[in-house]
Amino acid sequence: MNSDEVKPRTVRTALAVGADLVLLVICLSHIPSVLSRPGAPFEVISQHDTVVITRILDIGAAGELRTGDLLLSLGDVRIAFPEMVEYAIDLFQIETQVPLTVNRDGAILRLDVSLIPYYASSRFLIISLFAGLAMFCIGLFVFVSRSEDPAARALHWTLIAFGVTIMTTWGAIAAGAFQTYVSRTVWFLAYAGVATGFFFFTLTFPKSRARWLSRRPGVVVGIVLGIGASMSYTHLLALHSGSTDDYLRFQTLFDLFHGSLFLFIGSGIVNIARAVATVATVEERQKLYWIVWGLCIGTAPYLLLHVLPQLLLSQYLLPEEFTTVFFLAIPFSFAIALVKYRLLDVEVVINRSIVYFVLTFFILSAYVLVVLLLTSIIGGEEVFEHSFLAAGGALLVSFAVYPLRTRLQRVVDETLFSAKANFRRLLTDATERLHRALNPAELFKSLIDSAHSITRFEAIAVYSSEPGKLVLEEFRGSILHRTLALKKEHQSWFSVATVFAAPEALAFQRKDIDLSKAELLKKLGCEVCVPLLSKSNELLGVLVGRPGASSVRFNEEEVDFLIATCTQAAGGLERLLLQERMIIEHREKKRFEELSNLKTDFVSYVSHELRTPITSIKLYADLLRPALSSDNRKALKYLRTIEGETARLNRMVSTILDSAKIESQAKEYLFSTIDLRDVCRRVLKSMSYQIDEHRFVVRFKSARGRFPIRGDAESLELAFSNLVLNAIKYSPHEKYFGVSLSKKGGWVVCRFEDRGLGISEDALPHLFEKFYRDPSHHRQIQGVGLGLSLVKHVIDAHAGTIEVKSKIGRGSTFVMRFPLVHSSERKG
Repeated sequence: MNSDEVKPRTVRTALAVGADLVLLVICLSHIPSVLSRPGAPFEVISQHDTVVITRILDIGAAGELRTGDLLLSLGDVRIAFPEMVEYAIDLFQIETQVPLTVNRDGAILRLDVSLIPYYASSRFLIISLFAGLAMFCIGLFVFVSRSEDPAARALHWTLIAFGVTIMTTWGAIAAGAFQTYVSRTVWFLAYAGVATGFFFFTLTFPKSRARWLSRRPGVVVGIVLGIGASMSYTHLLALHSGSTDDYLRFQTLFDLFHGSLFLFIGSGIVNIARAVATVATVEERQKLYWIVWGLCIGTAPYLLLHVLPQLLLSQYLLPEEFTTVFFLAIPFSFAIALVKYRLLDVEVVINRSIVYFVLTFFILSAYVLVVLLLTSIIGGEEVFEHSFLAAGGALLVSFAVYPLRTRLQRVVDETLFSAKANFRRLLTDATERLHRALNPAELFKSLIDSAHSITRFEAIAVYSSEPGKLVLEEFRGSILHRTLALKKEHQSWFSVATVFAAPEALAFQRKDIDLSKAELLKKLGCEVCVPLLSKSNELLGVLVGRPGASSVRFNEEEVDFLIATCTQAAGGLERLLLQERMIIEHREKKRFEELSNLKTDFVSYVSHELRTPITSIKLYADLLRPALSSDNRKALKYLRTIEGETARLNRMVSTILDSAKIESQAKEYLFSTIDLRDVCRRVLKSMSYQIDEHRFVVRFKSARGRFPIRGDAESLELAFSNLVLNAIKYSPHEKYFGVSLSKKGGWVVCRFEDRGLGISEDALPHLFEKFYRDPSHHRQIQGVGLGLSLVKHVIDAHAGTIEVKSKIGRGSTFVMRFPLVHSSERKG
């Protein structure tokens, strides 16, 4: 990437990150508004087109209000549906006395109620901040890592919008205060951005399914601005006017958006679920599984228990903070997909300890929030606030002493449990040494050195597997056998268990360790045996060992180390053996190519040398013919034999030379408009000597008119001559040969038919391969297998096709098709 491309991308990234920080500042500055949001001291529902008081939340603040009262107005606003109570109260302040008009048993009463805090404690605020900041962190990380990827950009803005929606939840509205109107507008825009942004993301991930849309993100921005601005305008207009009609207009638009929310999010989840079924690798499928489950767990409670009941019943089945807790599943699932499965091809180069620390902090924090939330359901919201301080303090203290605890644990492990403490370091060292091995001998030596360094074996050896036996490759200590015969049943055992061991050699028991093969261990002269298996479960070798004293019993770390190093060694050995095989094959291929080139050169040389005497013989035969009288029949017969054999030798040499040219890609064709009937006649005339010699009956049939094609007449004559020669050679009994020409569609169809031995079904697919001959006939019929491969090349060069129809004992038919040249083309 050049500097001209990097600079604009850096500017775009900086602008996007700057916008994220501005939005984060707006979210954090909105916190006081949330804390000061007023709420009604009662709850209402819609019943028979009226708004009914169903529950008194604060008796002191509700005054004389009773359950069952029909709410008619609040202040100067006529209440037509339950949501209007929440909208109208937002314009007041906590503890303000607000007049109500109610209908109680037919009597119209005017009562005053005192407004209470909408959120009785900081429970909702803490949960919202935690969930919103988690969304911001994941969104920023994805964007900084893959800012050039349309899917990453879509995911970034979706998560940022999600975080803004959570953290700028509605607060108090101070009349004329610019900040409160800004926060409401930002909330509506972000809410619209979550739905449309998520759907856009699923169209671009894991692969783009709407490229026209991915190239025009302005369309998505326009949709978000249109929906968000419409809802914001109608909402603020209703708050300003206090008109019931304006409130109803806003609520209708808001309900329509909530309906589209199901459509956008549902369609997006379906898009990702469909992608799960089409991805090629398990890793891709796993990352999509995490995303699907995170989205389902995160959004289902909000959509089904919060949005849907509000649409249908004008009330919530689950408080907002409860559904917000479930949102935490979304950043968690995306974090797993990023760190473990490289979502969006993001390379997460982070220290493992940092990953553990962050994930542990996230999981424990989420766990604490869930526990406190459940506790507050029973004991009230005040319990959450008091318990949160204690739990949060304990959590911070535990993470503050985490490095000290880790250090102390490492010192104790290295002092008292060295094998366990050094396991990872030794395994890493062993893996690196095995990967550096350049041949099997080096690999076996590295394996023995690594295993001997951590285990308490008195004798240890590694054997390679050969057909029917094991061969010693490397050892330490005393070894009983250089080679070991291996029965078939023993070979099948190795693919079942990861380790074979004598019961007295281990200080533990485990299902993957076979303790029942005493006979095999005795034969190998060991107490522990670990097989080296390829990916296809093929036995490559075994590692065997025995302890120095009967009291030595191997612990789990030692055995796990042996299993891990043998697994790495098996992979390395398989790779090295494959490399050796490839080197050998490359050498053989090179040698074969050299021999092939030598053979081609030799054949070309011999063929060229033969051409000279053949030409001379033909020349003298042509000179002799006029000198012989018609009465000298014997001499004429001899002369015809000379001419026929000369023509046969000439065709053979031409076939060999053309085959050599084809192999070296030096064959050239001279195309012109020719009549295929003339070509067929010349072939039959030139082959008349062989035809008469073998007493063949030849039938040539063609429709009237010409059969013009674009072709190289000389090459076609040679190809057709090979077909005639094949028919003669493979027709020892019924000596018949037919040639026919016809036109079909835009093609000239040429058929060569015989009634010879026929071709077996197994031979048909290989018939046009160079040097291939039908195994059922090649012993009794002479030839080298060049003719038909030449025929196929010539037909292909003429943009034609060739197919073979044959039955054993019934003969063969070769059908060739050539593009017909029309009269307009011939004139051109």
